[in-house]
Amino acid sequence: GNPHMCPHRRSPGTFTDGAYAEYIKLPWRLIHKIPDNVSFDDAAVAEPSAVVAQGLLERAREANVPMDNIERAIKRGTGELEGVQYEEVFYEGYGPCGVAILV
Repeated sequence: GNPHMCPHRRSPGTFTDGAYAEYIKLPWRLIHKIPDNVSFDDAAVAEPSAVVAQGLLERAREANVPMDNIERAIKRGTGELEGVQYEEVFYEGYGPCGVAILV
């Protein structure tokens, strides 16, 4: 049910060395071909983005957010809704212990 909670999990770079190596040997089940129309940069953020999306979906369901609202939010975030305009915004501030935060 929750493979990320498995006590026997040994993901590269977390429990073993080698995640920053030029080459790494992995089981075939962990390898995914990147389609020709997907850049390396986009492929690199696919898994972290999926983790964030899954967490957001779980929290929305827990809060009883209607599925229509969830779908509309996803479409708005991906630019699928017509008439949606985005503006670049820059925030700066200080967090705990005076750590500067730039968003």
